[in-house]
Amino acid sequence: MDIYAEQLERCLDVNHDVERVTPSSKLERLSDSAWTMRYLRYVDYPRRVGRVRADVHLVVDHGYAHLQPKFGSGKSCVLVHDLIPMLTYLGEIKTENQSSRPRLNEHSLSYLTQYDQVVVPSQCTANDLIRQLNIPFQDISVIPPCVDDGFTVLESSSRMDFASRYKLDSNARWVMISGQEFYKNHEASLLAVKKMIDSGTNVRILKTGITTKHFRGMVRELGLEGQVSSVFLNDPCEMPAVYNFVDCLLFPSLYEGFGMPVVEALACGTPVVTSSAGALLDTGGKYVARCSTEDIDCLAESALEFLGDSTTREERVRRAEPELRKYRRKQVSQKWQNLLRELIA
Repeated sequence: MDIYAEQLERCLDVNHDVERVTPSSKLERLSDSAWTMRYLRYVDYPRRVGRVRADVHLVVDHGYAHLQPKFGSGKSCVLVHDLIPMLTYLGEIKTENQSSRPRLNEHSLSYLTQYDQVVVPSQCTANDLIRQLNIPFQDISVIPPCVDDGFTVLESSSRMDFASRYKLDSNARWVMISGQEFYKNHEASLLAVKKMIDSGTNVRILKTGITTKHFRGMVRELGLEGQVSSVFLNDPCEMPAVYNFVDCLLFPSLYEGFGMPVVEALACGTPVVTSSAGALLDTGGKYVARCSTEDIDCLAESALEFLGDSTTREERVRRAEPELRKYRRKQVSQKWQNLLRELIA
């Protein structure tokens, strides 16, 4: 969320004086227990933000939407990224384990109607708000996130540098799997790669982010221990190098409110195989391959087709520019400027 806030700040800091306010407490350094964090979020932070004065109060995480009554004067706007906890509880997103009711999430979301405008990253999330929470469509603005300029085609030497830094085989073909949440559908991705390997393709998996116990268990069950390498990046600025290193992004999520890795990969000229679930039906446009979340054959065949494609990264970016243009800073910034003018007028 910090990375998103930084990108948003750059989009806003054109014709407006932007001040970022991040409530903090000494308690955060003393304890990271769930109860301490709940106290800070729902009791301590609301007291602190009441001291802030602004023409527009912009909450970048809907988990803090309950702060709205404490703002005082000025307009208010909140970003809702997705309704995944609610949709999972309602059974609209499949999970092996019974999902408990997200009462704290529901508490924060109950304040959305008090905001002057609710901003969402996709029409899919807008439809969810209208359908599940009865938010009036005129109170919702669809503004996609901005892809940072750093996501681009890098020099060919960057692949070798990245491989050397993380001790990766630069001669193998690499498929990227990202995230840790259950809805990322890692099981389908692993099964697809297993099928690719069984077909005789020398392909490896690069897993980014935290590697969970469940993920490691699936890797063992499929006999893929020697085919998976994990990297945890302390510096988010390394992400463009990751996309430039891998040969394909495999992203068959069960649901996404937007799907930022799809856009980041496209901007780096990296082929993408994704699903048509949630916002992924639209994100990436016609420049990505889509499969059913459970169609392992389609996922494997689509990835193999990309691995055998000789199209250069530069050419892929050129072809996808009509789609990427929607997420460039100039276009996203203009949408925000228009919204802020409407709120302040």
